[in-house]
Amino acid sequence: MVALSTLAELRIGGPRFARIELNNELTADVLPPPEYLVETNMVILAMLGPARAGQADQLAQLVAQEQKLHQDYSQRLTYWQTKLTDPELRDLLLTRSDQAAQSYFAMAEDRYIPLLQQGRVDEAED
Repeated sequence: MVALSTLAELRIGGPRFARIELNNELTADVLPPPEYLVETNMVILAMLGPARAGQADQLAQLVAQEQKLHQDYSQRLTYWQTKLTDPELRDLLLTRSDQAAQSYFAMAEDRYIPLLQQGRVDEAED
């Protein structure tokens, strides 16, 4: 009886599975995935305000946040390199999409952020 009750609770489609599935859906709705650079773009654009106002501490916090988002992106990319087996999806995510993402990170970290840190906001905006 205990075994049947436990199996009923834990089976796919069971109440516990439904709660886990619902929590995963909620997390996906609330948090942007690391492979999606919308949050990174928001943080990078938010750097303009503190840079214009000469608020080096706030700018440094945003730079640290961008670096963490870049690290999260890289970690998830590594994960998908080991898990993704479909050749078409591998090409889309691990080659084409990643090339654009790496270009974006390089421009932000090698050009944009240094210009902001030097107070050259107009150049950074361009």
